[in-house]
Amino acid sequence: MPKTILDLMSPEDRDKAIERANKRFAATQSKKGISISPSVYAVAEFGYYYGWDAVLAVRRGYTVEPITKIKEVFSLEEMNVLLEGARKVWYSKLVETGGINTATKSFSGASTSYKEAIKPYTDKADLG
Repeated sequence: MPKTILDLMSPEDRDKAIERANKRFAATQSKKGISISPSVYAVAEFGYYYGWDAVLAVRRGYTVEPITKIKEVFSLEEMNVLLEGARKVWYSKLVETGGINTATKSFSGASTSYKEAIKPYTDKADLG
């Protein structure tokens, strides 16, 4: 059974993710005028996306599997992989929002109705 999300990844993907995380930390440390440490910023951002329990998991260094109550290692590398995924989801939502805003503002020229302009987005949202 995998111990972390990193264990679920191929060795190549895991190595790339860890390398990206290390580069991100190094880049953040080199920014001028940063008032908090890069680690604190990363943990705070992680908490923003995943909540207080995620911050506690980072502080403890482990998570507890809900059914078996087994403690599992939780590393900063795993946190960075999850943080990267959360950012990708966030930015994809921003792009979708921008797309629907553009469609709704320009529907009079490209579509005959508001419903037609946003149809690609409502089709994606249809759960039926």
